[in-house]
Amino acid sequence: MQQELNLQQILRASHVDRWQIVNVAVRQSIAEHMYRVHVICTAIVSVLEDDGWDNPTTRAAIGAWSLIHDLPEVIVGDIPTPTKELMVSRGNDRCIDGGVSKSVDVMRFIAEVEEPIVADIVKIADLAEAIDFLHMNGLGSNADKICISLRSKLKAKLEFCKERYSDINWGKIESLLNDNIEGGL
Repeated sequence: MQQELNLQQILRASHVDRWQIVNVAVRQSIAEHMYRVHVICTAIVSVLEDDGWDNPTTRAAIGAWSLIHDLPEVIVGDIPTPTKELMVSRGNDRCIDGGVSKSVDVMRFIAEVEEPIVADIVKIADLAEAIDFLHMNGLGSNADKICISLRSKLKAKLEFCKERYSDINWGKIESLLNDNIEGGL
C-alpha cells in the first residue's frame, strides 16, 4: 500500500549518500544532488526563456521535479546504475522507486507522460550534475570510467532531445553545460 513520505523521511535526504560503488573524495547526499540538479535546470530554463520559450507551467514542473526526482531513495537508498539496469531488464523496475509516495508518483507521471520535456530536461541536468561531481570528486579508474559513460549518456540524451524538440536551440544548452560543467561535455 502506498503512503506519503512524512517530513522526517523527506528530511533524511540529507543523510542518504550517493555513489555507493564509486570511490569519491567527499560524500554527496541525495538532497545535495537534487539541489544541484535544480540549479542546473534553472540555468537551462533561463537559456530557453532567453531564446523566447515561454511556458510557466512546464517551468514550474521542471523546478518541482528536479527537487524531488530522487526522493524515493530516502527509503530504498541510492541504487547504483548497473543494479537499476539489471532490475529494469528483468521487469523489476517498479520496486526501484515507484510506489513510495503518491505525490512523487503523480509528479513522475506529469514529468514522463503529460510533459515529457520535464523529464528530459531534468535527466539532462541529472547527468550533467553527476559528471560535474565525479570530475571534481571521483577517485580512481572506476570513477573515470563512470564519468566517461555519463558523458556518453548525456550526449545521447541531448541528441534525442534535438530530434524530439526541434524547435529548441539545443546548441545554446550544450554551450551552457560545456562552459559550466567541470571537464565539459
